[in-house]
Amino acid sequence: MAYKYYKLSCGKLAESASIVTGRSILGISAANPKSFIIKASSMPDFTEINLVFRKQIKLLNCDRIFAVKLLSEGQIGDQFSNDDIEKMPVYDKCYAEYFGQN
Repeated sequence: MAYKYYKLSCGKLAESASIVTGRSILGISAANPKSFIIKASSMPDFTEINLVFRKQIKLLNCDRIFAVKLLSEGQIGDQFSNDDIEKMPVYDKCYAEYFGQN
């Protein structure tokens, strides 16, 4: 199966005051983003990736994924060795394990 590569960026929940109402609003802080790369057959769903990769997100000391970016084969080849690429998590397999579809 041909996989595409996606960079998942995550951050911590943050609270700030609304400019309009002055009330507190909750959002994701991108001040100190962390990220990791996955392989997937298609663009992952935000809700699902936050569930499936919950352990990885917590290991990075983050609360949620806030961005998914498609990376080209060239970007992957330039930044990672073949061994590293082989070790990247495959979203389709992780999804099936998480949701019990083995």
